[in-house]
Amino acid sequence: MIKFFIRLIGIYLNTLSLIAPKLAGKQCFYIFCIPFKAKLKPRQQAFLNTGNPSDVDVDGIQVKKYTWGKGPRHILFVHGWQSNAYRWKNYIDSMDHEAFTLHAFDAPGHGNSGSLYANVPLYEKALLNIVAEIPNLDSIVAHSIGSFACFYYLHEHQPRINKFISMAPPFRVDEFVGEYRKQLGLWDRPVKHMVDYFVTYAGKEVYYFDLDKLAPKLTYETLLIHDLYDKDTDYKHSERLHDIMQDATLFSTDSFGHKLKSPVVIRKIIDFIG
Repeated sequence: MIKFFIRLIGIYLNTLSLIAPKLAGKQCFYIFCIPFKAKLKPRQQAFLNTGNPSDVDVDGIQVKKYTWGKGPRHILFVHGWQSNAYRWKNYIDSMDHEAFTLHAFDAPGHGNSGSLYANVPLYEKALLNIVAEIPNLDSIVAHSIGSFACFYYLHEHQPRINKFISMAPPFRVDEFVGEYRKQLGLWDRPVKHMVDYFVTYAGKEVYYFDLDKLAPKLTYETLLIHDLYDKDTDYKHSERLHDIMQDATLFSTDSFGHKLKSPVVIRKIIDFIG
């Protein structure tokens, strides 16, 4: 049923592109940006409530931020697509709250944050405003699309942090576009106008966001974590990043998949942060 509904959307966008191509491109883009967030479960909300929730304004969107601990070293966690700050519970529970202050947030369109939409430029704006509220940020830990967005944020703003941990990142925007096009059965016409609208929206060409453009300029000590059998983002992405970055270590796993949920990964990250 869901696949049939997705195909109907594709038929609608293809047809609209014949009548109003620019409108089709715009609608194509905003549908692409809907994460279809799941409602938080009571146990998830209960945990997030222990994090002293607060709101951060991001272009009129209220982004929910959470903070645990009271230590002098500040760590920021950034989740991926269709996720939320609860993703980091085991990390937060495993770290010394006297040594660290731990921050996480629900990205726009996710968890308890506002907006129907999310995309990399919105993630970047959220990161900019949230980091501005964190004194002496030490490290950033990010997963998947959140990691991709962090590469863009770090490249654009060069904040003073010590370490960056990137988990299972995508590598190029055309990967997202290609998968979206495949799922909806889109023609060339609406996809072209969607990309044109994105350029207007973001103020940059699509290829600007590719990690082979952004990563080589970063000088942070970086830990790359990727599973050899990740079915969502190719392990070769992190291999490539390891080759082109100035100060990167690659940690490979072979049984944790894209989500990388394991005490082994948590311990590796805590040891890397120091």
